Amino acid sequence: MQDKKDKKALLYKDKMSLIDFLGDCNYSLFEVGNTIFLRIYIRIYMQPFGSLMRLTISIKRFMLVQNFYNKNILRSLIMKRILVVFSVILFTIFISLNNVNASGDVAGKYKAELSAASSPGRIMVLNLYSDNSAVLTSDYQNGKPPVVEEGSWKTSGKSVAISLDKMNGRKSYNPLDITFEVMNSALVAVKYDEKVFGSDGLKLAKVEVTPAVNTTWKWVSTTYEKDKLDVTTPDDYTIELKDNGRILVKADCNRGFGKIDMNDYKLVVGEMSLTKVACPEGSLSAKFLNELSNATVYATEGDALMITLKDNSVMKFVK
Repeated sequence: MQDKKDKKALLYKDKMSLIDFLGDCNYSLFEVGNTIFLRIYIRIYMQPFGSLMRLTISIKRFMLVQNFYNKNILRSLIMKRILVVFSVILFTIFISLNNVNASGDVAGKYKAELSAASSPGRIMVLNLYSDNSAVLTSDYQNGKPPVVEEGSWKTSGKSVAISLDKMNGRKSYNPLDITFEVMNSALVAVKYDEKVFGSDGLKLAKVEVTPAVNTTWKWVSTTYEKDKLDVTTPDDYTIELKDNGRILVKADCNRGFGKIDMNDYKLVVGEMSLTKVACPEGSLSAKFLNELSNATVYATEGDALMITLKDNSVMKFVK
């Protein structure tokens, strides 16, 4: 074991560039007892890796003693060590960037249709967002609002692991964990709870997402926990979500606009400025506006726009 009384003696120090646009480093040789060390400080210019890395490597003493007074040979000897370390760092960066790109490729919307014992079937829609949040919507087609589970996801190579720890806006005491493999743009589950999804396997196909913004959407229904409202005059109740953070609204005999906050799948409708015409009896204007003000989540399914409300009711719009 090295004597704690050994003092560090600086033998040599210098700096060099590691290809102008990649980085630079400072290095020094110092001696502690009978051992000589090479200490390297490497700075990488590439974001998000632009931090200073400190590495300390021991070098065989006889190699340094033999070449200590020949600076060119000494520099060459040190450079070889530094290049080895730098190559490892570049390889690590390459793998990290590949993982980032893989996450970008995986993000999107996936759908599957499963059988269900107590209903005509179950439609599952999994949204993986760029901020690594995940939302799984399960519609049992039984006239009740779909079950919405929220959580996060991450990638490792071709594997995608999701963990859902919220159900219908509340913390779940039994988080749902699923591991998928990416196969031809589809997600195939390799680790999941067969009691929840059955033993026939679980495969979700990636679907094209219809842009929600800059499109006029007609309100056709709202599904509540124990009831459903079908709108008989959809043309009288429309919204247009603009990409500049505004919403245009037609609520029967009134029209107006307001502000919206859209972030991936989240939707918040702010206070709106509307005309104040008295609509005829039987109008759904007030109900329509009230439900919009309680929007929390939106998703597109084919040519339909689904907006989930704070009480988990779901408004459905079509083009």
